[in-house]
Amino acid sequence: TMTVTPGALVSIQVSPATPSVIKGLTQAFTAMPTYTDNSHSPSITVSWSSSDINKVAINPTTGVATAAGVTATPVTITATSGSITGTTTMTVLPAAIVSIAVTTTTSTVPLGDTAQFTATATYTDTTTAVITTTASWLSSDTGKADVGPLTGLATTMGKVVGTTNITASAPKSAVTA
Repeated sequence: TMTVTPGALVSIQVSPATPSVIKGLTQAFTAMPTYTDNSHSPSITVSWSSSDINKVAINPTTGVATAAGVTATPVTITATSGSITGTTTMTVLPAAIVSIAVTTTTSTVPLGDTAQFTATATYTDTTTAVITTTASWLSSDTGKADVGPLTGLATTMGKVVGTTNITASAPKSAVTA
């Protein structure tokens, strides 16, 4: 007599393979089991872990990882079920700009005078930084005011009065404010 039992778990494949994630964002991982009969069903419950929780913090139940610190080398992500493990790696890239706030101390400027504008970027990891001297600056009407390309210093021009919009764009980014 021979009793046939369900296939035994032999491996776990972790997906996605080797993602690169921007600091402050998350990545969901999934675990696909492989059994001795080469099937992938039933699904399994795994425990998730990270080789460096200061760089990649992962929820041990859901498999959702948070990119917490920029990595020089990839961090190993492990899914474990019993004595069987599956791994992948995750690299954390520097935070990216998600928005820019442009501010000034005065919004009404007499002809021939100047106003200093400041650009402050907010990043994916919720940090902020003043980017005034690295931002590209534009005036919507250079007949009324012009603005230094890397200074944020706006100068009223000619004898034309009215409103002009001063905007800043982040370097190497599509974000403008």
